[in-house]
Amino acid sequence: MKRLAFLLLLLPAVALAHGGALATGAGEPGQLADVQRTVRIGMDDAMRYTPNVLTVRRGDTLRLLVSNHGTVMHEIVLGTSEEIEHHLHAMRSDPAMAHGAPYMAHVAPGEEAQLIWRFTQPGTMHYACLLPGHYEAGMTGTIAVR
Repeated sequence: MKRLAFLLLLLPAVALAHGGALATGAGEPGQLADVQRTVRIGMDDAMRYTPNVLTVRRGDTLRLLVSNHGTVMHEIVLGTSEEIEHHLHAMRSDPAMAHGAPYMAHVAPGEEAQLIWRFTQPGTMHYACLLPGHYEAGMTGTIAVR
């Protein structure tokens, strides 16, 4: 019981290490029952997402199925440009940091991850792989929320 209480106390610190609270400027975690559509996003060793541009309506809940078709680890992080930049600097300080927030996932080669996200704010949101060198090589995407 003491161990569980200790782990629960660490949860906020883990969330803060990954760019803040569970919600971002890009929205908030969604529920599977509320998903309007599923979008498949591929990642590869050419350091690209396919597709790298999405358009959604404000309030839409999407299920993003992210597949790593490459031979190295990739990740996806959702957020505003400022949040992506903040997380990029955090990753540079700690490239091995754990990823457990609902707006991000590490995806091993040949594997698939799922993010369920509700886009609550209009504007341009982003997704990126912030592993060393990947973002710099152009592994980014945009989401137009209308």
